[in-house]
Amino acid sequence: AKGRNHSPTIGEGGEDTSQLPPAADGGDENDSGLRERGSRQAFLIEANEILAATSDVEAALEKIVARLRERTCLTSVSVFLLESSEPALRCVTRSVSQGAGNLPNMDLNGGGLIPWVARAAEPTYVPDVDKDPRQSHRDSAVKSEFAVPLCAGSDVLGVLHVDSDQLDGIRAVTRKLVEQCGFQVAFAIERSELARKLQSSEERFRTIFEQAHLGVALFHLDGKLSVANGGLARMLGFETADFHGKHYADLVYPGEREQGEEKLRLMLEGKLLRFTMEVRLLRKSGDPLWCQVAFSLLRDAAGNPNFALAIVQDISDKKRSELEREELHEQLLHSQKMEAIGTLAGGVAHDFNNVLGVILGFASL
Repeated sequence: AKGRNHSPTIGEGGEDTSQLPPAADGGDENDSGLRERGSRQAFLIEANEILAATSDVEAALEKIVARLRERTCLTSVSVFLLESSEPALRCVTRSVSQGAGNLPNMDLNGGGLIPWVARAAEPTYVPDVDKDPRQSHRDSAVKSEFAVPLCAGSDVLGVLHVDSDQLDGIRAVTRKLVEQCGFQVAFAIERSELARKLQSSEERFRTIFEQAHLGVALFHLDGKLSVANGGLARMLGFETADFHGKHYADLVYPGEREQGEEKLRLMLEGKLLRFTMEVRLLRKSGDPLWCQVAFSLLRDAAGNPNFALAIVQDISDKKRSELEREELHEQLLHSQKMEAIGTLAGGVAHDFNNVLGVILGFASL
Protein backbone atom coordinates (compact mmCIF):
# COMPACT_ATOMS: atom_id res chain seq x y z
CA ALA A 1 0.00 0.00 0.00
CA LYS A 2 1.25 3.45 -0.82
CA GLY A 3 3.03 5.46 1.83
CA ARG A 4 3.67 2.52 4.17
CA ASN A 5 7.09 2.00 5.66
CA HIS A 6 7.26 -1.79 5.83
CA SER A 7 10.31 -3.83 4.97
CA PRO A 8 8.41 -6.50 2.98
CA THR A 9 7.47 -5.76 -0.59
CA ILE A 10 3.72 -5.18 -0.77
CA GLY A 11 1.74 -6.25 -3.82
CA GLU A 12 -1.28 -4.56 -5.27
CA GLY A 13 -3.60 -6.31 -2.83
CA GLY A 14 -1.40 -5.57 0.18
CA GLU A 15 0.12 -9.09 0.12
CA ASP A 16 3.73 -9.74 1.04
CA THR A 17 5.35 -10.52 -2.33
CA SER A 18 8.96 -10.30 -1.18
CA GLN A 19 9.24 -14.10 -1.24
CA LEU A 20 7.77 -14.45 -4.73
CA PRO A 21 10.18 -14.99 -7.63
CA PRO A 22 10.86 -11.84 -9.67
CA ALA A 23 9.25 -11.48 -13.04
CA ALA A 24 11.40 -12.47 -15.98
CA ASP A 25 12.75 -9.86 -18.33
CA GLY A 26 9.99 -8.68 -20.56
CA GLY A 27 7.40 -9.57 -17.88
CA ASP A 28 4.36 -7.36 -17.71
CA GLU A 29 1.50 -6.69 -15.34
CA ASN A 30 -0.04 -10.04 -16.29
CA ASP A 31 2.94 -11.80 -14.72
CA SER A 32 2.47 -9.81 -11.52
CA GLY A 33 -1.24 -10.61 -11.48
CA LEU A 34 -0.55 -14.32 -11.96
CA ARG A 35 1.94 -14.30 -9.10
CA GLU A 36 -0.52 -12.49 -6.87
CA ARG A 37 -3.28 -14.93 -7.71
CA GLY A 38 -0.93 -17.80 -7.01
CA SER A 39 -0.08 -16.25 -3.66
CA ARG A 40 -3.76 -15.87 -2.78
CA GLN A 41 -4.53 -19.44 -3.79
CA ALA A 42 -1.62 -20.66 -1.67
CA PHE A 43 -3.02 -18.79 1.34
CA LEU A 44 -6.54 -20.16 0.81
CA ILE A 45 -5.16 -23.70 0.55
CA GLU A 46 -3.17 -23.13 3.74
CA ALA A 47 -6.29 -21.80 5.51
CA ASN A 48 -8.29 -24.80 4.37
CA GLU A 49 -5.62 -27.16 5.68
CA ILE A 50 -5.62 -25.38 9.05
CA LEU A 51 -9.40 -25.69 9.30
CA ALA A 52 -9.37 -29.35 8.24
CA ALA A 53 -6.62 -30.29 10.70
CA THR A 54 -8.56 -29.51 13.89
CA SER A 55 -12.07 -29.68 15.30
CA ASP A 56 -11.41 -26.59 17.43
CA VAL A 57 -12.57 -23.90 15.02
CA GLU A 58 -11.67 -20.97 17.27
CA ALA A 59 -8.07 -22.19 17.59
CA ALA A 60 -7.91 -22.59 13.79
CA LEU A 61 -9.34 -19.10 13.29
CA GLU A 62 -6.60 -17.67 15.50
CA LYS A 63 -3.97 -19.10 13.16
CA ILE A 64 -5.82 -18.01 10.04
CA VAL A 65 -6.34 -14.38 11.05
CA ALA A 66 -2.68 -14.16 12.05
CA ARG A 67 -1.56 -15.49 8.66
CA LEU A 68 -4.06 -13.22 6.85
CA ARG A 69 -2.77 -10.12 8.63
CA GLU A 70 0.85 -11.10 7.98
CA ARG A 71 0.18 -11.75 4.29
CA THR A 72 -1.83 -8.56 3.71
CA CYS A 73 0.07 -6.34 6.19
CA LEU A 74 -3.20 -4.92 7.46
CA THR A 75 -3.44 -3.24 10.86
CA SER A 76 -5.78 -5.84 12.35
CA VAL A 77 -7.91 -8.82 11.40
CA SER A 78 -10.79 -9.95 13.65
CA VAL A 79 -13.54 -12.55 13.64
CA PHE A 80 -16.83 -11.90 15.45
CA LEU A 81 -19.49 -14.55 16.01
CA LEU A 82 -23.15 -14.06 16.86
CA GLU A 83 -24.06 -15.17 20.36
CA SER A 84 -26.94 -17.62 20.52
CA SER A 85 -28.22 -16.40 23.88
CA GLU A 86 -28.34 -12.66 23.18
CA PRO A 87 -28.19 -10.21 20.23
CA ALA A 88 -24.47 -9.61 20.52
CA LEU A 89 -21.28 -10.19 18.53
CA ARG A 90 -18.38 -11.82 20.35
CA CYS A 91 -14.80 -11.31 19.19
CA VAL A 92 -13.42 -14.85 19.14
CA THR A 93 -9.99 -13.98 17.74
CA ARG A 94 -8.05 -10.91 16.69
CA SER A 95 -4.61 -10.34 15.21
CA VAL A 96 -3.09 -6.85 15.40
CA SER A 97 0.20 -5.37 14.26
CA GLN A 98 0.74 -3.79 17.67
CA GLY A 99 -0.71 -4.81 21.02
CA ALA A 100 -2.99 -7.74 21.63
CA GLY A 101 -6.34 -8.76 23.03
CA ASN A 102 -9.85 -9.26 21.72
CA LEU A 103 -12.43 -6.52 21.48
CA PRO A 104 -15.41 -6.51 23.87
CA ASN A 105 -18.79 -7.81 22.78
CA MET A 106 -20.77 -5.58 20.42
CA ASP A 107 -24.50 -5.01 20.48
CA LEU A 108 -25.98 -6.44 17.29
CA ASN A 109 -28.39 -3.50 17.13
CA GLY A 110 -25.73 -0.93 17.96
CA GLY A 111 -23.71 1.41 15.77
CA GLY A 112 -20.55 0.63 13.88
CA LEU A 113 -19.61 -1.19 10.71
CA ILE A 114 -19.43 -4.66 12.25
CA PRO A 115 -23.01 -4.76 13.63
CA TRP A 116 -24.24 -3.08 10.44
CA VAL A 117 -22.69 -5.77 8.23
CA ALA A 118 -24.11 -8.49 10.49
CA ARG A 119 -27.59 -7.00 10.05
CA ALA A 120 -27.31 -6.19 6.35
CA ALA A 121 -25.43 -9.41 5.43
CA GLU A 122 -23.42 -7.51 2.81
CA PRO A 123 -19.65 -6.95 2.46
CA THR A 124 -18.92 -3.27 3.09
CA TYR A 125 -15.77 -1.23 2.51
CA VAL A 126 -15.14 2.10 4.24
CA PRO A 127 -12.16 3.85 2.57
CA ASP A 128 -12.24 6.77 5.03
CA VAL A 129 -13.67 6.03 8.47
CA ASP A 130 -13.79 9.75 9.38
CA LYS A 131 -16.38 10.27 6.64
CA ASP A 132 -18.45 7.24 7.55
CA PRO A 133 -21.73 8.23 9.26
CA ARG A 134 -21.73 4.96 11.18
CA GLN A 135 -18.63 6.09 13.09
CA SER A 136 -17.47 2.51 13.13
CA HIS A 137 -13.82 3.07 14.07
CA ARG A 138 -12.69 2.69 17.66
CA ASP A 139 -9.04 3.50 17.14
CA SER A 140 -7.80 6.85 15.86
CA ALA A 141 -5.03 5.03 13.98
CA VAL A 142 -7.60 3.19 11.85
CA LYS A 143 -8.24 5.03 8.58
CA SER A 144 -10.09 2.43 6.49
CA GLU A 145 -11.88 -0.82 7.19
CA PHE A 146 -13.63 -3.69 5.46
CA ALA A 147 -16.07 -6.27 6.84
CA VAL A 148 -17.71 -9.33 5.29
CA PRO A 149 -20.58 -11.36 6.76
CA LEU A 150 -19.96 -15.02 7.58
CA CYS A 151 -23.06 -16.64 6.13
CA ALA A 152 -24.49 -20.15 6.12
CA GLY A 153 -27.26 -19.96 3.56
CA SER A 154 -29.45 -17.05 4.61
CA ASP A 155 -28.20 -17.11 8.22
CA VAL A 156 -25.42 -14.78 9.37
CA LEU A 157 -23.01 -16.52 11.75
CA GLY A 158 -20.65 -13.62 12.31
CA VAL A 159 -18.39 -11.05 10.68
CA LEU A 160 -14.79 -11.06 9.41
CA HIS A 161 -13.36 -7.56 9.88
CA VAL A 162 -10.06 -5.99 8.70
CA ASP A 163 -8.73 -2.47 8.95
CA SER A 164 -5.78 -0.40 7.77
CA ASP A 165 -3.89 2.64 9.05
CA GLN A 166 -3.95 4.14 5.54
CA LEU A 167 -6.74 6.02 3.80
CA ASP A 168 -8.23 3.72 1.17
CA GLY A 169 -5.58 1.27 2.30
CA ILE A 170 -7.44 -1.95 1.50
CA ARG A 171 -7.22 -2.55 -2.23
CA ALA A 172 -9.76 -4.52 -4.28
CA VAL A 173 -7.60 -7.64 -4.55
CA THR A 174 -7.13 -7.68 -0.78
CA ARG A 175 -10.85 -7.34 -0.24
CA LYS A 176 -11.39 -10.23 -2.65
CA LEU A 177 -8.98 -12.35 -0.62
CA VAL A 178 -10.77 -11.43 2.62
CA GLU A 179 -14.13 -12.38 1.08
CA GLN A 180 -12.78 -15.73 -0.10
CA CYS A 181 -11.30 -16.34 3.32
CA GLY A 182 -14.68 -15.43 4.82
CA PHE A 183 -16.37 -18.13 2.74
CA GLN A 184 -13.99 -20.74 4.13
CA VAL A 185 -14.37 -19.50 7.71
CA ALA A 186 -18.18 -19.48 7.46
CA PHE A 187 -18.19 -23.02 6.09
CA ALA A 188 -15.89 -24.19 8.89
CA ILE A 189 -18.05 -22.51 11.55
CA GLU A 190 -21.20 -24.04 10.09
CA ARG A 191 -19.57 -27.46 9.96
CA SER A 192 -18.38 -27.10 13.55
CA GLU A 193 -21.86 -26.06 14.70
CA LEU A 194 -23.44 -29.01 12.90
CA ALA A 195 -20.88 -31.34 14.46
CA ARG A 196 -21.60 -29.87 17.88
CA LYS A 197 -25.35 -30.32 17.41
CA LEU A 198 -24.82 -33.86 16.13
CA GLN A 199 -22.65 -34.71 19.14
CA SER A 200 -25.21 -33.17 21.49
CA SER A 201 -27.99 -35.13 19.79
CA GLU A 202 -26.00 -38.35 19.99
CA GLU A 203 -25.26 -37.78 23.68
CA ARG A 204 -28.92 -37.01 24.38
CA PHE A 205 -30.19 -40.11 22.57
CA ARG A 206 -27.42 -42.21 24.08
CA THR A 207 -28.58 -41.11 27.52
CA ILE A 208 -32.19 -41.94 26.63
CA PHE A 209 -31.08 -45.29 25.21
CA GLU A 210 -29.08 -46.22 28.30
CA GLN A 211 -31.43 -44.84 30.96
CA ALA A 212 -34.72 -45.95 29.43
CA HIS A 213 -36.83 -48.21 31.64
CA LEU A 214 -37.89 -50.18 28.56
CA GLY A 215 -35.53 -52.62 26.93
CA VAL A 216 -34.15 -51.49 23.56
CA ALA A 217 -32.18 -53.69 21.17
CA LEU A 218 -30.92 -53.51 17.59
CA PHE A 219 -30.73 -56.70 15.56
CA HIS A 220 -28.79 -57.28 12.34
CA LEU A 221 -30.64 -58.60 9.33
CA ASP A 222 -29.49 -62.12 10.15
CA GLY A 223 -31.13 -61.91 13.59
CA LYS A 224 -27.91 -61.39 15.56
CA LEU A 225 -28.01 -58.82 18.32
CA SER A 226 -26.04 -55.66 17.54
CA VAL A 227 -26.52 -53.64 20.71
CA ALA A 228 -28.85 -53.67 23.71
CA ASN A 229 -29.38 -51.11 26.43
CA GLY A 230 -29.12 -51.43 30.18
CA GLY A 231 -32.89 -51.62 30.52
CA LEU A 232 -33.00 -54.94 28.67
CA ALA A 233 -29.97 -56.21 30.59
CA ARG A 234 -31.60 -55.42 33.95
CA MET A 235 -34.87 -56.94 32.76
CA LEU A 236 -33.24 -60.27 31.90
CA GLY A 237 -30.60 -60.26 34.62
CA PHE A 238 -27.66 -59.91 32.22
CA GLU A 239 -24.77 -57.50 31.90
CA THR A 240 -24.75 -55.59 28.60
CA ALA A 241 -21.51 -57.35 27.64
CA ASP A 242 -23.31 -60.70 27.92
CA PHE A 243 -25.39 -59.87 24.84
CA HIS A 244 -22.34 -59.94 22.55
CA GLY A 245 -22.76 -62.56 19.83
CA LYS A 246 -26.27 -63.57 20.89
CA HIS A 247 -29.03 -64.34 18.39
CA TYR A 248 -32.71 -63.50 18.76
CA ALA A 249 -33.47 -67.17 19.40
CA ASP A 250 -31.04 -67.19 22.34
CA LEU A 251 -33.23 -64.70 24.20
CA VAL A 252 -36.58 -66.43 23.68
CA TYR A 253 -37.93 -69.14 25.95
CA PRO A 254 -37.88 -72.60 24.28
CA GLY A 255 -41.13 -73.47 22.58
CA GLU A 256 -41.93 -69.89 21.54
CA ARG A 257 -39.07 -69.20 19.13
CA GLU A 258 -40.62 -70.26 15.84
CA GLN A 259 -43.44 -67.70 15.90
CA GLY A 260 -41.11 -64.76 16.54
CA GLU A 261 -38.46 -65.94 14.07
CA GLU A 262 -41.05 -66.29 11.30
CA LYS A 263 -42.42 -62.77 11.83
CA LEU A 264 -38.90 -61.35 12.09
CA ARG A 265 -37.95 -63.05 8.83
CA LEU A 266 -40.99 -61.59 7.06
CA MET A 267 -40.15 -58.13 8.37
CA LEU A 268 -36.51 -58.32 7.31
CA GLU A 269 -37.68 -59.41 3.84
CA GLY A 270 -39.80 -56.27 3.66
CA LYS A 271 -43.12 -58.14 3.76
CA LEU A 272 -43.96 -56.84 7.23
CA LEU A 273 -43.18 -53.30 8.36
CA ARG A 274 -43.70 -53.83 12.07
CA PHE A 275 -45.34 -56.20 14.50
CA THR A 276 -45.99 -56.60 18.21
CA MET A 277 -46.22 -59.85 20.11
CA GLU A 278 -46.32 -61.19 23.63
CA VAL A 279 -43.58 -63.71 24.21
CA ARG A 280 -41.68 -65.24 27.10
CA LEU A 281 -38.01 -64.24 27.11
CA LEU A 282 -35.33 -66.26 28.81
CA ARG A 283 -33.73 -64.75 31.89
CA LYS A 284 -30.13 -65.52 32.79
CA SER A 285 -31.41 -67.69 35.62
CA GLY A 286 -33.36 -69.79 33.11
CA ASP A 287 -36.76 -68.54 34.27
CA PRO A 288 -39.26 -67.21 31.72
CA LEU A 289 -40.30 -63.56 31.70
CA TRP A 290 -43.44 -62.44 29.93
CA CYS A 291 -42.66 -59.45 27.68
CA GLN A 292 -44.34 -57.45 24.97
CA VAL A 293 -41.93 -56.91 22.08
CA ALA A 294 -42.57 -54.32 19.37
CA PHE A 295 -40.39 -54.83 16.29
CA SER A 296 -39.90 -52.23 13.55
CA LEU A 297 -37.63 -52.09 10.53
CA LEU A 298 -34.91 -49.41 10.25
CA ARG A 299 -33.60 -48.30 6.88
CA ASP A 300 -30.46 -46.47 5.77
CA ALA A 301 -30.33 -43.22 3.76
CA ALA A 302 -30.85 -45.18 0.53
CA GLY A 303 -34.00 -46.83 1.87
CA ASN A 304 -32.46 -50.28 2.31
CA PRO A 305 -33.22 -52.26 5.50
CA ASN A 306 -30.24 -52.35 7.82
CA PHE A 307 -31.51 -53.05 11.36
CA ALA A 308 -34.51 -54.34 13.25
CA LEU A 309 -35.41 -52.29 16.32
CA ALA A 310 -37.00 -54.08 19.27
CA ILE A 311 -38.72 -52.27 22.15
CA VAL A 312 -39.23 -54.68 25.05
CA GLN A 313 -41.65 -54.14 27.94
CA ASP A 314 -41.92 -56.38 30.99
CA ILE A 315 -45.57 -57.45 31.24
CA SER A 316 -45.11 -60.16 33.87
CA ASP A 317 -47.26 -58.19 36.35
CA LYS A 318 -49.95 -57.83 33.71
CA LYS A 319 -49.84 -61.56 32.97
CA ARG A 320 -49.96 -62.34 36.68
CA SER A 321 -52.99 -60.09 37.05
CA GLU A 322 -54.66 -61.76 34.09
CA LEU A 323 -54.08 -65.20 35.64
CA GLU A 324 -55.46 -64.00 38.98
CA ARG A 325 -58.46 -62.50 37.20
CA GLU A 326 -59.07 -65.77 35.38
CA GLU A 327 -58.88 -67.69 38.67
CA LEU A 328 -61.28 -65.27 40.31
CA HIS A 329 -63.59 -65.54 37.34
CA GLU A 330 -63.56 -69.35 37.61
CA GLN A 331 -64.23 -69.11 41.33
CA LEU A 332 -67.12 -66.76 40.64
CA LEU A 333 -68.58 -69.13 38.07
CA HIS A 334 -68.24 -72.02 40.51
CA SER A 335 -69.92 -69.98 43.23
CA GLN A 336 -72.74 -69.01 40.88
CA LYS A 337 -73.20 -72.66 39.91
CA MET A 338 -73.38 -73.70 43.56
CA GLU A 339 -75.82 -70.90 44.27
CA ALA A 340 -77.99 -72.03 41.37
CA ILE A 341 -77.89 -75.63 42.59
CA GLY A 342 -78.80 -74.50 46.11
CA THR A 343 -81.70 -72.46 44.78
CA LEU A 344 -82.90 -75.39 42.72
CA ALA A 345 -82.58 -77.79 45.67
CA GLY A 346 -84.41 -75.37 47.95
CA GLY A 347 -87.25 -75.00 45.46
CA VAL A 348 -87.61 -78.74 44.95
CA ALA A 349 -87.59 -79.34 48.72
CA HIS A 350 -90.30 -76.72 49.17
CA ASP A 351 -92.47 -78.34 46.50
CA PHE A 352 -92.02 -81.80 48.04
CA ASN A 353 -92.81 -80.34 51.47
CA ASN A 354 -96.11 -78.98 50.16
CA VAL A 355 -97.06 -82.34 48.61
CA LEU A 356 -96.02 -84.22 51.77
CA GLY A 357 -98.01 -81.83 53.87
CA VAL A 358 -101.21 -82.65 51.97
CA ILE A 359 -100.50 -86.39 52.17
CA LEU A 360 -99.78 -86.22 55.90
CA GLY A 361 -102.96 -84.23 56.43
CA PHE A 362 -105.15 -86.75 54.66
CA ALA A 363 -103.32 -89.59 56.43
CA SER A 364 -104.09 -88.09 59.86
CA LEU A 365 -107.79 -87.71 58.98
